[in-house]
Amino acid sequence: MAGKLRSTDPAPLGLTANIDAKTRIFYATYCRATLTSIERLWG
Repeated sequence: MAGKLRSTDPAPLGLTANIDAKTRIFYATYCRATLTSIERLWG
């Protein structure tokens, strides 16, 4: 379904790209925090 929206309408594409960027930043921050917590536990 997302693929169809992406290929037919440019608006969802821009919206999806924006969400993807925010998601990447969120996951990068989340993973970094998780790794830091693990290092504190094991270090």
